[in-house]
Parts: sequence; C-alpha cells; structure tokens
Amino acid sequence: MYSVLRDVAYRYAATDSQSIEAVLRLLEISDLTKERLKNTLEGYGVSIGEFTLMLLLFRSLRHGASPSYFADKTKFSRAEVTRLLKRLEQEGFVQREYQKTDKRVVLVRLLTKGQTLIEILLPQYYREIEKLFSNLSSGDRQRLGELVILITRGNA
Repeated sequence: MYSVLRDVAYRYAATDSQSIEAVLRLLEISDLTKERLKNTLEGYGVSIGEFTLMLLLFRSLRHGASPSYFADKTKFSRAEVTRLLKRLEQEGFVQREYQKTDKRVVLVRLLTKGQTLIEILLPQYYREIEKLFSNLSSGDRQRLGELVILITRGNA
C-alpha cells in the first residue's frame, strides 16, 4: 500500500512529496516493529493485544487495573478488552477480582505466570528493536528520536 501512495503522490500539485515520503518510511518502520513483536510473541501463543494488556498490568503490579483503564489506554474497544482478558485469564496470566459489594466493579491483576512471561518477552523484543536500528549510529538514533519528538509536539 505504501508504494501505491508513493507512486500516485506526484498527481497532486499541492503535495509535499518529502513529507509524504517521510511518513511512509515511518509507517514502514512501524510495520517492521509490529511484525518483529508479533513473531516474538507467536512462539509463546500470545497476541499483540494480550501482550499490551499484560504490559500495562506489569507497569502497575501493586495496584492492578480496571477493564475500562485498558480501553482508555489502548485503541481497543471495551468488548475487545473483555475478550482479551477472558483469554488471558483462561491461560492463567491474569486474574479478575470482583468487588464483594458490587460485582460490576472488577480489578484485574497480573499473576506470577503473566509477570514471568513479560520478563521473558521484553528482553527479546528489545533485542529485535536494537537489530532494527543496528545500522544507525548512536548519533543517528538520537537525531531520529529528536525529529519524531518535533513532529509529535507540533501536532499534539
């Protein structure tokens, strides 16, 4: 798809081809990163969505989180969060705790099995990211990060 967008951009006179090219390259990097994460997770039978929820719980180990928290922090619908949590609970990675006085109130906690999996997966994922950027110098990586910050600040 990116090559199609690139190929037809010249048809539009007001188009800034350098900006379009830069965005398409960033999208390609995003796709590569997601593909590497997906490949890392597949060996453990975990989807990117499930990993995302466990990662959010990993960050808040002591407190747990409500299902609505996941929907707010991700682009997942509440129904998708419910489906992902059900699967994670079935696999023994998380536990949903219902408040005794109001069964509508749920707190999700990461279990030891989920925490262990995250601690195994994160170093592997970070190594994949390092490989992705291995042909860039330290200065290049820093400059790339600075440029992305400039773009995001200008459009926040």
